[in-house]
Amino acid sequence: MTRRAFFALTLILGATLVLSTGCQKGGLSGLVPCSGVLLYNGEPVADAQLMFASQDGASGRSATAKTGPNGEFQATTLNANDGILPGTYKITARKMSEGAAIEEGMSDAEVAAMGGGKDEMQDLLPLKYAAPATTDLTVTVDKSGLKDYKIELTD
Repeated sequence: MTRRAFFALTLILGATLVLSTGCQKGGLSGLVPCSGVLLYNGEPVADAQLMFASQDGASGRSATAKTGPNGEFQATTLNANDGILPGTYKITARKMSEGAAIEEGMSDAEVAAMGGGKDEMQDLLPLKYAAPATTDLTVTVDKSGLKDYKIELTD
């Protein structure tokens, strides 16, 4: 995926999230805490994007999270770290590599050696976790929420 395509996809997903949540001020009632850690082959994963895709139909609302340096996360529905609605979710996880950086003053040969300057990004986690249709990760959140929840990814 090119950097431009990734940026466009991010903008589209962000706009969809904003439009689907409306212009609410303050919080959403019924949110419960949801925090934990993301592990891949037993190691914490920093700077990954998580999505909790609601499986509760029209009554559900999805949430997102970004992992910190030790793989820790807190779910966000409307406002940063505000939590998640009780329900059933499919969890997706992505961590994109940095594209090759083309610097000013590089020769054509140097740019060509980097793949022609395509700035390709790659998902550093197994692709089966990238979409709700392919992930096998599911969680049911009850009214007490989730604390110290481990999301474990394997090859």
